[in-house]
Amino acid sequence: MPIELLDRDVASKIAAGEVIERPASVVKELVENSLDSGAGQIEVEIVRGGLEMIRVTDDASGIPEDELELAVLRHATSKLRSVQDLSRIGTLGFRGEALASIGAVARLSLVSRVPGADAGHYVLVADNDVVERGQQGAPFGTTVFVRDLFKNVPARLAFLRSAGAEGARCVTVIEQYALAHPDVSFRVIVDGRLAFHSPGNGDAVPVLIEMWGPDTASAMIPVQPTNVGGTTVTGYVSEPGLTRPRRTGQVMFVNGRLVETRILSYAVADAYRDIVQRGRYPLVVLFVTVPPHDVDVNVHPTKAEVRLRREGEVIAAVQRGIRRTLAARGVVIAPAEGASDADRASQPIPAAPAESDVELESPPLLAQTPSDEGEGGGREGVARQASQFTLRPVGQVGLTYIVAEGPDGMYLIDQHAAHERVVFEQVLAGRMSEAKASQGLLTPVTIELTASQRLALEPLGALLASYGFEWEPFGEDAILLRAMPVTLRESEAAQALIEVLDRRPDDEVIASDSLQDGGEGIMDSQERRIAATIACHSTVRAGQALSLSEMESLLTIFQEADFPRLCPHGRPTMVHLSAAQLERQFGRR
Repeated sequence: MPIELLDRDVASKIAAGEVIERPASVVKELVENSLDSGAGQIEVEIVRGGLEMIRVTDDASGIPEDELELAVLRHATSKLRSVQDLSRIGTLGFRGEALASIGAVARLSLVSRVPGADAGHYVLVADNDVVERGQQGAPFGTTVFVRDLFKNVPARLAFLRSAGAEGARCVTVIEQYALAHPDVSFRVIVDGRLAFHSPGNGDAVPVLIEMWGPDTASAMIPVQPTNVGGTTVTGYVSEPGLTRPRRTGQVMFVNGRLVETRILSYAVADAYRDIVQRGRYPLVVLFVTVPPHDVDVNVHPTKAEVRLRREGEVIAAVQRGIRRTLAARGVVIAPAEGASDADRASQPIPAAPAESDVELESPPLLAQTPSDEGEGGGREGVARQASQFTLRPVGQVGLTYIVAEGPDGMYLIDQHAAHERVVFEQVLAGRMSEAKASQGLLTPVTIELTASQRLALEPLGALLASYGFEWEPFGEDAILLRAMPVTLRESEAAQALIEVLDRRPDDEVIASDSLQDGGEGIMDSQERRIAATIACHSTVRAGQALSLSEMESLLTIFQEADFPRLCPHGRPTMVHLSAAQLERQFGRR
């Protein structure tokens, strides 16, 4: 094919696809524009997950009539004038792409009234062209209407989640910006209901309460302000016992900008080194301030990624701030080995460890036998006869791994992952047989729900009930939990339910296997996530001492699992050192 210039419409939609990924992207860009304009109040309305309509209204300075049409053109901005300005950007937006990108994938109405004007003015944009302009009554400030998002890009619609999930994402974005700008009052209306409100009184605690509920918010510890070089760190952190199974509870800002950067994630993980269970993540809200010339925000059209010039300083400031804060609460922090925090933080992030000389083989417990292999595949293709092997426990390593002797060598079994796999299969089996296993709580538990959790509860209600959760409304923002799945510990019931409601459909991939997903009874991924959460809160923990008889009981039921190689989250449950490998390591062959 000969080289040709792309059609303007095609080019604009490609460019828009880099900026506007989903409804939450629209909300993020418009809210950033309002904040840059000096808004003191911002109201956002979302209808049908943002696909039908998104409205963002602010009380900022507004846009003059003669600049309205210019504002919707690509690369038109009031925040940048020269190349030199890129090295000292102090605003959230600067690329001049947001409104043009939205106008390429939706119908966009921009209404604004500046102080002193008798009325407001508007422009209507469709397919990146201004199709109507005029005058109308309007309050001071700017209102942006976005309708029929992605209607002209059906391929993008196919990759979106349900309206409830997309609406929850939009609320999350606003909650996060309300944290960084507590002096601004935010209101969010989802399908006609108030979903979030922040008072705008300069205090971030009410926002934390709206986001995570009063119990979690009250457990967050203010970070002692910490300075290293030109970097300042403040925020809130949780004690090691308050964690989540993913990093969704870690919100980080650089110069007021919501960012995703491995540098900060590494610094947080290292600050909690050896005091948080592996696979769990503390709740963290960090505000990092650096000189504008030390951060490059022009990395990606979404502006979520940044590069930091003085990475060592930033890592050191985050680590020191978190460690000092935890130490003041009496948390014992593991000292750095042979170096101070500052020295260790100045080192580059270590690469993944090199492969060991010892190659870990697939355990023979899982190996196929010639008689198992056939045209049918599926469950028979990996079936095992439990009577053909036995795992004999020898002891524990680090109160986490069971050392066992078995067919052809030694096995190390992760006690939590192995038990989790067993319970996961039991929960799914009960679900497939529709035999709801529920136990009532002696004392019902009151659970305060955040806005996003309330949005998630309604569509998941019937599914959660089928697993054994029973509750009733308790006021406007709470429920009374009366029963839970029979496998759960009572102390874990509320946390398990909250984790299910907090989990986005694409937050985590639940390990799939032919035994559960092949042939009959394909399980919906949402159901598997719920089952995995129930299993995670029903099992022995890493760090829990087990007697030999307890280890033997666990290994007995583990050997009967349909697919013991992986836990529900995809982590290996065991590793195997064959007799031949042991002999090679000890020089016997």
